[in-house]
Amino acid sequence: MINKYLVSILAVFTLLITACSDDNDNPVIATNASFVGIWNLTAVETNNGTSTYSLDGESIVTEFEAVGKDFDATVLFSENPNTIISEGSYTTVLTTNTLGETNTEEQEGENYFDASEWRAEGNTLYFGSGDEEVSFTITSLTDTKINLSFEMNTTQDFFGADIHTVATYYMTLTK
Repeated sequence: MINKYLVSILAVFTLLITACSDDNDNPVIATNASFVGIWNLTAVETNNGTSTYSLDGESIVTEFEAVGKDFDATVLFSENPNTIISEGSYTTVLTTNTLGETNTEEQEGENYFDASEWRAEGNTLYFGSGDEEVSFTITSLTDTKINLSFEMNTTQDFFGADIHTVATYYMTLTK
C-alpha cells in the first residue's frame, strides 16, 4: 500500500509540482522573454528521494528514484498574457525500495504543467498565481535549453498517518 501511495504522490508531484527551493550558487537572471515559445520536455528525474510513512510511533522509509523516458511533450510559453500550455506525454520509471524490497513501475504522464499562468524573476520560474503558485529554480538557461530544479519537502496526512517526502526534482526543456 505504501508503494502504491508513493507512486501516486510522485506522479502528482511530478505533474503538479508542489514545492521548490530558490537557492543557487550561480543564479541565472531570466526575463519573461527568455521563455516565450515552444519547448520540448526532454528530461525529468529525481534521485535520492525518501518518503517516510509514520503511524503510532512506527516509521517505514521508502527510498525512490524516478526517470522520464519516451518524451513526446511540449510546453508553450505565451506572453501578454503569460499563459502556459503543456501537451503530449512521457513515461516515468519509478523505482522504490521499502524494507529491502525493490519495486519498479512505469506511469504515463500527461499535461504535466497544471498551471495556466507563468512569470520569470531572477533565477526563479513561477507557475500559477496566489496560493496556487509554485516555483522552480532555473539552474541554467540558454536560447535552446532550460534546466530547472526544485526541492520537495512535504508532509501530508494519509488516513491518520504522516507521509513525509523529501526529494530534488530536475527538468530539462529544449528548443
